[in-house]
Amino acid sequence: MVKVKASTSDLVTVSQAAALLKTTRQNIHAAIQRGRLPATRVGAILLIERAALDAYAKSRAFTGRPPKKKIK
Repeated sequence: MVKVKASTSDLVTVSQAAALLKTTRQNIHAAIQRGRLPATRVGAILLIERAALDAYAKSRAFTGRPPKKKIK
């Protein structure tokens, strides 16, 4: 885990991060465990800096799920 120097308005929870990136909480947790997404634990809650989340979304580490192909 990484120490975060940010105001509370610049921090998001894992659930909020998953909603912003349109992915699952499990994928966010996996990125944190792999060290691809820095987070800080406050009690039982993991907090992620908004800037780190934006950088992660723009990186190749996050590709998201490809759209389903329509079968004709």
